[in-house]
Amino acid sequence: MSSKIDFNNEQFLKNPDNYKEIKKIIKSALESGKHIDTISPTDSILTRESDKEIENEISEELSHHIGQSHIVSELFLNQIKELKEKLYVTFADEHYPYNLHLIYWIMERIVKEENDDRYKKNIVLKPFDHKNSYLKGHGFYHVHHHESFYISHNAIRHLNKKYKTHKAFLESITEIRRLQPGASNGELLNTFTYSVLMDAVGSDDKTGEWIVFQKLEDGRYNFLCLSTHEEA
Repeated sequence: MSSKIDFNNEQFLKNPDNYKEIKKIIKSALESGKHIDTISPTDSILTRESDKEIENEISEELSHHIGQSHIVSELFLNQIKELKEKLYVTFADEHYPYNLHLIYWIMERIVKEENDDRYKKNIVLKPFDHKNSYLKGHGFYHVHHHESFYISHNAIRHLNKKYKTHKAFLESITEIRRLQPGASNGELLNTFTYSVLMDAVGSDDKTGEWIVFQKLEDGRYNFLCLSTHEEA
């Protein structure tokens, strides 16, 4: 906690001049729950297998989950291979550990969603339609996965959108103070931060890590890559 903060001063949270500092504290608390990379970029874990053995294994697994008619790009194949060898995928020199079985599970449901109503409620296929996206208008889609790694990222987005002004923040703090009479400023901020986190988890307005793919005119799917929100 910053030494500038006097949690015994009830007026501190009420002063709009302090809101910038308050948001820094809240964001720091949210970011402390971020995924911490405990995997170091060492040599392959599966050194007992040759590249060819791993490639054959991937080919068999993809055939089992999505069949042989759909396309998987070389980039995506290399990302799957990296997952098998090192248990993570690298984006901008940062390592993201993923569950490969979940990746396969989602890919399987992508190829089945149009023909089987049971799968439509499991995943949400979203086209790239943001006005600034260079992928817009080319039949590219994405589906979120491993959203838990982006909990803090989404919580901070929620904080910045819903509590952009000190007035909005103070209304929430006032309600929390009513429910927690006698609470210190630190306790009020803890409750507020938790509420922001829970609101973000329950919100439909979330971003995260993506599987990027194309729907081709002939009905096949072209799986392009795994990507983070920042990368895409």
